[in-house]
Amino acid sequence: MVAWRIENKLPLLPDYRSNGVHYNDLRKVAASEYRVDLCVSVEQDVDANPQGVISKVIPACRCAVARHYGSHDYVSAAHYMYEEWLPNSAEKLGEFPIFFHYVNVGPDLKDDEMITDVYLPPM
Repeated sequence: MVAWRIENKLPLLPDYRSNGVHYNDLRKVAASEYRVDLCVSVEQDVDANPQGVISKVIPACRCAVARHYGSHDYVSAAHYMYEEWLPNSAEKLGEFPIFFHYVNVGPDLKDDEMITDVYLPPM
């Protein structure tokens, strides 16, 4: 993703959002079965490329949102959304998976400086 962004002159911030669509829970599946799409927002078509980057769309939808401060190794806001908020709400899990907006990203960012917004789309 980094090489593709550089090649296509897409800076990290503020115009091109970095997201991750998480299809399963790493705590509940083997690492080899874990699936996440790392994403960047773009306004142009994505042509075939050697990095294998393709176009997909995060659909416009209503979401519960929680902010996480800290490392991406364990995003406590995602745990909260699934384990606390969802069971205690009147909502049911939607069809689109949980996704993260990495508010600030970059190679020089320290773990304690990371900010991640977690979006859980209910039905």
